[in-house]
Amino acid sequence: MLSINKEAVRQQTSNQILKELKSPSFEDVIFYAIEQEGRAHDQFSRLSKKVKNKKAREILNKIAQEELEHLKELENLLDAGPDNFQIPKIEYHSFLEEKQLIDKITPDASVQEALLFAIGHEHATYNLYKDLAHASDSVEARDTFVKLSRMEIAHKIELENWYKQLCLQ
Repeated sequence: MLSINKEAVRQQTSNQILKELKSPSFEDVIFYAIEQEGRAHDQFSRLSKKVKNKKAREILNKIAQEELEHLKELENLLDAGPDNFQIPKIEYHSFLEEKQLIDKITPDASVQEALLFAIGHEHATYNLYKDLAHASDSVEARDTFVKLSRMEIAHKIELENWYKQLCLQ
């Protein structure tokens, strides 16, 4: 069974992460997020090679490529600086319940399972950034984590739209 706990993204507590970052600056936070996106890319790439269902494999590979795009966006933010990182608040209510999300997939995963896994990953990353924002003492770090959490919600919405198109028709 291919298993990656959806809470693995949150394997360290917010306080441990912030302690490691030592009063994080905007750049520290963005470097951390780049690292997270890189891990997500690697995870989805590995899974795409192990899943037997061709369509599920294509979806996981596409998600891996999306994670690379997210990584590039974050790299561009380093050059742009904190004043140019504007993410509006997103009013969002998922049509999926958290208990529907899955934290592991097998090589026999369907498209639906692959998407529920990916949506769960984005949900966990959103929660991580939200927790880090709440735990941060630095205003700059807090604001950056809040904006990163909004980015993750936008990613989750995109995946949920794919889910609606591919699994609910």
